[in-house]
Amino acid sequence: MVDPENFYAVVKTDAYGHGIKQVFDRLFAQGQRLFCVDSLDEALQIRHKEAQIFIMSPLCPSDLVKACDEGFIPFVSRQKEIEVLSSLARPPEIVFHCDIGMNRFGFTPSQRDAALDKIQKNALKVHSVSTHLAQAEDFVEEGSQMALSYDDFLKWVSDHFPKEVKVQALNTKGLLSCIKKNIKPVGCRIGLGLYGWSGSKFLDSAVSLKPVMRFKAPVVAIKDVQKGQTVSYGGLWTAQRQSRLAIVAVGYGNGLAGLEFKFFELGPDLAPVVGQITMGYTILDITDINKPLNVGDSAVVFGSQKALDKDLQLYWAMTAMGRLNPRKCI
Repeated sequence: MVDPENFYAVVKTDAYGHGIKQVFDRLFAQGQRLFCVDSLDEALQIRHKEAQIFIMSPLCPSDLVKACDEGFIPFVSRQKEIEVLSSLARPPEIVFHCDIGMNRFGFTPSQRDAALDKIQKNALKVHSVSTHLAQAEDFVEEGSQMALSYDDFLKWVSDHFPKEVKVQALNTKGLLSCIKKNIKPVGCRIGLGLYGWSGSKFLDSAVSLKPVMRFKAPVVAIKDVQKGQTVSYGGLWTAQRQSRLAIVAVGYGNGLAGLEFKFFELGPDLAPVVGQITMGYTILDITDINKPLNVGDSAVVFGSQKALDKDLQLYWAMTAMGRLNPRKCI
């Protein structure tokens, strides 16, 4: 559905916690050649003569110049960046980034004509024109503000650039929305979906995805508590019956801070988290778990659709837990 020349693999933030070099090597071996990162340091980690590396985040002037010297392609979203790049002896290739509602980086509809005029006068070569969908599910809904802004963006690109200039517009939710609505997508810059997540239960039916990351931690103790006894700091959970608990060696020091984990997986069963999560431990109520559990067995903290609560902050879980803990690539 998407031409390889219009598919950009997002490996920013250490490839969403999966390991930027490992993910790059695996994708490159499968033929992927377009990669997006968020910093010069990330770009240097995966530099390859046969790959095009795009740096999406704004860079300070010195890093911007170095990025171009290294052959990387920066996103340009501010007038200052145009000024810096225009001073270089050899005009670099860039991505012209537009803001259509994210209100973060990029030239707004009222700014883009003047910015493009300055780019053309200084002979900067535009590789592609990009934007970012703030409400990706809405852009396929006729009449929505996101749809109107997106259509206006595509028309502006068509009116101002030759056909060989590419478009980077759709994120994972945007691509899946197109698939669900049977709409032909334009250039896709895919992050979350690359790692097996749709980011929306509404879009899960668009395509079958399987999470790449699986986070496990060992059970280090099993104990029984009586009805009325409390568990962990503050006594926030009280046993309503005689209960069996499993203590798992994972806590906010491993990246669980701020994440609303309500269950861990124990084989085919879900065991509820009880009491306050601490720096190095989480306690599970295993009273109703049918499978025999022993010290040394593993609990799956993250990596299965069934263990996720709707409020779980998926991006935080992957990027924090992936980078803070030992990884094994298989």
